[in-house]
Amino acid sequence: MGIKLCGVINDFGEIVNFGWQPMNRHDQVFYPLVSALNGQSIVMGDWGFRSAKKDSIPENLKLCKKGTWNVRMQVETAFSLVTRIMNLKHMDHRQEAYLTAHLAYVAAVFNILLAWSREFFGWTGEDAFRMHLVSFSL
Repeated sequence: MGIKLCGVINDFGEIVNFGWQPMNRHDQVFYPLVSALNGQSIVMGDWGFRSAKKDSIPENLKLCKKGTWNVRMQVETAFSLVTRIMNLKHMDHRQEAYLTAHLAYVAAVFNILLAWSREFFGWTGEDAFRMHLVSFSL
């Protein structure tokens, strides 16, 4: 059985919050994660976050059809890099606390690697979101 991971990243690609649930849960279980940022930022999500109850969708959640809000692809890029570099496809934790700790560690390491790559390559301004983590892959 796998997990479903929901992450929130900022303008620089850094993971600022995350949550996880067992794979057989729907995306609406992450509404509290999104609602916590209401008034601070918008959160973009795919159509898995839609709900028949329109009033239950958080105000700051913007549902994106494929090809719209292309900045949402930053999240896909971040997850792709995290999965490859941190080997997230195969985790053997049997208790929630250990899995949560592992994911928090992954988020912290990912943010450090992003900061190092920005520092190493001297990226600022619009280039600050560039993700060049391949050089850190083992």
